[in-house]
Amino acid sequence: MRWKSHSLWISLLGLIVGAKSSYGPDGNGTAAATSQDAITDTNATATSNTFFPFYLEVTVPTFCTRGDKIIVDASATNHQEKCIKVQFTLGVSNGSVPIPLNDSSRICICKGQRVSQRWSVDLTLLGDINITASASTTFNSTSANNCDEKLNDSEPHYTDTVMETIRVEAEGIKRKVTSSYLVIMEKSPTRIFITIDIPVFEVTTDSFKLHLQVVGDAVGPVWNNFNKLLMMPDGFCQQNLVRLLPVMYYVNYLTAMDNLDDEFLEKAKNELAAGYARQLACRRGNSAYSLFRNSNVPNSWLTIDTFFAFEKIKNLTFVDEKIQQKTLLYLRSLQNSETGCFSPTGSFYTIQNDEHNVIHFSAYVLMRLLLSGQYGTGDTLITNLTRCLENVTMEDEKIYTLAYVFHAAAVAKMLPLWERLYTYLMKQNITEGGTVHWEPNDTSNAPFYSRRYTSSEVDITATIILGILRGHRASADMDLLRQIATWLSFSQSATGGYIAPQDTIVAIEATTEYGRLVYVEDTNLEVDCQVIYRYVGEVADVKVNNDNKLQAQTHPLSPYLVISSMQVTINGTGNTVVQLIADFHSKTTSQGRFSLIVTTDNETCTDGGAPIINITICATYKGEGQTNTVYFDIKQLTGYSADRQSVYDLVTNGIISDYGFEDNHVYCYLESMKSSVKTCFSIRSFQDQGALAYQDSTVLLQDPYNPDNSAFVTYRHPCSPSLKE
Repeated sequence: MRWKSHSLWISLLGLIVGAKSSYGPDGNGTAAATSQDAITDTNATATSNTFFPFYLEVTVPTFCTRGDKIIVDASATNHQEKCIKVQFTLGVSNGSVPIPLNDSSRICICKGQRVSQRWSVDLTLLGDINITASASTTFNSTSANNCDEKLNDSEPHYTDTVMETIRVEAEGIKRKVTSSYLVIMEKSPTRIFITIDIPVFEVTTDSFKLHLQVVGDAVGPVWNNFNKLLMMPDGFCQQNLVRLLPVMYYVNYLTAMDNLDDEFLEKAKNELAAGYARQLACRRGNSAYSLFRNSNVPNSWLTIDTFFAFEKIKNLTFVDEKIQQKTLLYLRSLQNSETGCFSPTGSFYTIQNDEHNVIHFSAYVLMRLLLSGQYGTGDTLITNLTRCLENVTMEDEKIYTLAYVFHAAAVAKMLPLWERLYTYLMKQNITEGGTVHWEPNDTSNAPFYSRRYTSSEVDITATIILGILRGHRASADMDLLRQIATWLSFSQSATGGYIAPQDTIVAIEATTEYGRLVYVEDTNLEVDCQVIYRYVGEVADVKVNNDNKLQAQTHPLSPYLVISSMQVTINGTGNTVVQLIADFHSKTTSQGRFSLIVTTDNETCTDGGAPIINITICATYKGEGQTNTVYFDIKQLTGYSADRQSVYDLVTNGIISDYGFEDNHVYCYLESMKSSVKTCFSIRSFQDQGALAYQDSTVLLQDPYNPDNSAFVTYRHPCSPSLKE
């Protein structure tokens, strides 16, 4: 194996120590440097040969789907003065037998010429596959024109080998389902049951993987994933706040518990600095903030959240105070001088059809301003805000709004209002299975195998527990707090986030506040897990102690346990979050509350392929009112990549709100979709690497705040029929 260019070593040395480097016409190079900080002068010289008599290049698609028949193209170039004969070989790590598509005998290559060998490879197994191609010289000619002259014995034989890795995914859409349970140890041993129920017909063959994950801390698996808490693409500006506020909450939590080390703090500072820069891209001229980078429409909910986030992080990273003051002026302009209430611009993240949002937003602003430290309860702006909220009528407002008023009342020390709301909200809670939570007034039922709860349910419940924690009766409500925190853990993902940006931010704030109350300094737990599936058998025995309690310990389980129930017995002292995590692909298409149609077309077809494919997507929302923010996840066909300019043009023309690219996926965002209004757009895809047969690819339309509100369809290559099982 070899580096693509040995000049890397010379250049790298020059960059590191300021070396002087030079190259000769034969490709040989040297670099020399003197150590600046040594006690005695030390000279170092490195020599490299950057000239290859011939070299090999291999092109393969990086991401493929099982069932594709791909083409591997290996090209050799001769830089010698004489002609050579070259023999190509190809190896595939999964045992597949590559089939040559052109003459595989010894090929003659003369000076400056380039020849290729092509093979077809059937992709039948999942996972990472190594493609190893080699080209070896078998004959060195004395002629510069052909290989018919006599052998040149003075020239050595050369071999060049290149290895590329292909990731082969299952057919259908990728899914991850997590069943999570927070255990606050009140007695030892404690036994719980965790279940994941996924219909077998939903699972693509051999794609199912099951893991057990254990964290010895009430906050859950945030330590390992603080920079990627959400299992969704990054594409709109509220998602940037997930890189700011939860990180700050967690740093404060670790500091309070005396668990913050320098390495984690440095990582957190870097993440906050990067998140701050990203969020500034969402700022408009008046220092308000928009939901999308390319939007000129301010959203006051995001603006107060961003102002609050910047205030909270400024002790750990730079924040421009002038911008903060301009943002504050914008927010003050939203206050009604007579009522003291704030009128929002733009919709709340999870409520698109709420007409009674003035009280909700006013409570939101009051809570954020007081917690930011910019205002005290005696300031005129705050006094007017409390006047706006103190006469709120329970019957006129929804549970969502009352939850935020309750939290604001706790922060503002509005004791009479807090007491009234506490009494009312306790009558509205839902108690089941030893847990307590709240639901919005318009909750809809979801498929039983999907995530049970919506972003708004988590947001409401987390906001109410914060209101209790910051009220005057937290110490008297420990059992209630435990029941609420346990329910919140049910929606925590394997990466530590929850469902969407809003609920993740609030839930991590709540769990870090609650975690301080129940933190156990000396953790010593043994977590014994047994599968309940036709038999009882131990599958994992996890030890948790002070050294590893913040880290997520993950253990693979038998993949045949598609319908799995786990009995978990915990012994010792401490708290733990136990998670059962299922990863799989699903080929079952669905429309949900949407109508989603995807078509493809092309200008020409050559040997079953097309240099350019146009993918046209049309979607209609069939529910009432309008949706939250939605995104389209467009997976590219094997060997194709998106024409990025065609995606940029969609934003420029106002057809989509924003975009994102990751691996072989394109993400297109819409701020919302109105009922019965069709949205259509097209993107171009360029062929980077040919194939002989293609599996269908996928498009997912997703409401990130309500994962059950989604649509999933497949689309096929327009030239060659897709393979079917």
